[in-house]
Amino acid sequence: MKAGRTVLPLALIVLLSICARPAGGSAVTDEDCLGCHSDPGLKSAAGTSVAVDPERFRASAHGRAEISCVDCHAELRTVKDFPHAEKLKSVICAGCHEKEARVPKTNVHGRTAVEKGGPAVGCKDCHGTHDIRGAADPESSVFPANLPKTCGRCHSGATKHVAEGKIHNVPGAGSNIQDKLPGIVKTVYIVVISAIIGVFLLFIAADLFRRAVRRKTHG
Repeated sequence: MKAGRTVLPLALIVLLSICARPAGGSAVTDEDCLGCHSDPGLKSAAGTSVAVDPERFRASAHGRAEISCVDCHAELRTVKDFPHAEKLKSVICAGCHEKEARVPKTNVHGRTAVEKGGPAVGCKDCHGTHDIRGAADPESSVFPANLPKTCGRCHSGATKHVAEGKIHNVPGAGSNIQDKLPGIVKTVYIVVISAIIGVFLLFIAADLFRRAVRRKTHG
């Protein structure tokens, strides 16, 4: 009787462990990914490096937060065989960084790119990919002292003054007057210019009407 009582819980544990596994085997781990991507010479068919430095990844903001590869590359969670398909979907940073991800669409980077018919500047263009660190980390690509080098990749001649501006800034969306000031100035500028143009057009219309009345009066 005791043997039967012992076997039943064990059977349930085994059954649950099998059901908890994703189809095709155990869950994809970082070790599965790094088994190939830790090779410094690994490149895509286009010749672009797809290598990931394990130590730099573990020291990154995502690595320290124990965010795994498949937390960002979600489509790889159900991969059954490696190597996986070469072309993967772009990582959507907005899944976790919703507010920050809105900025490239509203600030000068996004607007300029769209106006010229090109892609907007993405998060990875400034922050990197597998070695992202917080802005306060001296090794971060967006640490103030490193911004001239980072911005200089696109803006030749970038100086230390680039660190004085705000990058993640949606006009009018900040919590203090400095963040809101650009939006306020823009609104005032539009209102004042519109009012001046309106008055100017009204003056022209009034003058034309006066001339028309005078011609009609004096034949």
